[in-house]
Amino acid sequence: MLNCSVIEACIPIEVEKFKKKFPNSYVPQIVVCPQEGRAQFRKKVYDECGAKKTKDIASTAGEVIAGTKGIQIIIYQRAMINAEVVQRTVWHELGHVKVGIPEKYGIDDSEESFTTNGYKIVSEFLADYIAYVVNDGNAFSYLDKPQVYMTEAFDKSTGDYVYKDSLVKAMAMIIGIKDVDQETVLKEAFGVPSFVVYLLDTLRKQTEKPEFWELDIEFFMEIGNLYIELRDSAVRQSRLRGILGR
Repeated sequence: MLNCSVIEACIPIEVEKFKKKFPNSYVPQIVVCPQEGRAQFRKKVYDECGAKKTKDIASTAGEVIAGTKGIQIIIYQRAMINAEVVQRTVWHELGHVKVGIPEKYGIDDSEESFTTNGYKIVSEFLADYIAYVVNDGNAFSYLDKPQVYMTEAFDKSTGDYVYKDSLVKAMAMIIGIKDVDQETVLKEAFGVPSFVVYLLDTLRKQTEKPEFWELDIEFFMEIGNLYIELRDSAVRQSRLRGILGR
């Protein structure tokens, strides 16, 4: 992993690149959390922001901390293996800020609902998509092909769920990378229900708007409903494969 001083030197450069694509965007304080003393550093940031502490996931590259006292972005040293990872992480987290925190829309993200599901999918998708916009539609070399993530999203659908992170990552690649062909990805990925096209089409239409980061509750609800339909479709398809394979 990179030294904290190297990561800190990269951040202003990547912020300027972001601001060239998205002028007048709000950029909160961005801090680097060292691996040594991670828990204490993270607690300090949460306290400074007046935010309710959430579970620390070791693999997290970065996160937006928002509370009653302010907003900060944490970049975790442990995940920063090279400058490209720093670059994408900074742009991704700034993408989350651009979309807005749940409270902006009156959403309690601790509750399970169509709207909350939709918000989480849209926020994560647009944060990824924004990183590709800043990167001029180019892929990030350390990530797998979208076919890999799309297959991964549905490989456990017999358990009545879909890997949202993998699904969102694949969809952002399909829509955000200029030389990725949607038809090819869906053809080469395994176990993907055809219903995923409806979700992709809806998200693509949103990205074609001049200010695609301007969202509302109705859109979150629509995406949340589409996700549930997609999940149910994936479960039915998986069970059918199991029956036919016996």
